[in-house]
Amino acid sequence: MQYKIFISILIIIACQSCEVVPKTVKWTDDYYKGLELAKNEDAKILLVFDSWSNPTSSTLKIFESSKVISVLDDYVVILLFVEGKNVKDKSVIKLQREKFNTNFQPVYYVIGSDEKILKGPQGYCKEKEFLDFITN
Repeated sequence: MQYKIFISILIIIACQSCEVVPKTVKWTDDYYKGLELAKNEDAKILLVFDSWSNPTSSTLKIFESSKVISVLDDYVVILLFVEGKNVKDKSVIKLQREKFNTNFQPVYYVIGSDEKILKGPQGYCKEKEFLDFITN
């Protein structure tokens, strides 16, 4: 019995330290910090609004692909959750609705550090469609 409790505690501790996006992708969950990073690095931004706060979300599986990771090396990824346990700031919903004129998730945008929309919106897609969106 004590062994099962110990294993359960280890699993809980391990899950609390799980990253939502792989560490190989430079990303932030702070919109304004992401803008600043992009300005400093002269990089484009991949802005993602998502509503499924589960780290195993099929939406986030895209970021595990080595092809996607290599393309995103030139981007700052801003990942904003609009609902669920990973919501950092309730104003994210307002940002998505008012600044980006969408109200669905997931949705991707490529924007400049000046907040100008360069591409998007792009809704849920699989790896090939995502790569076409981000590279063309």
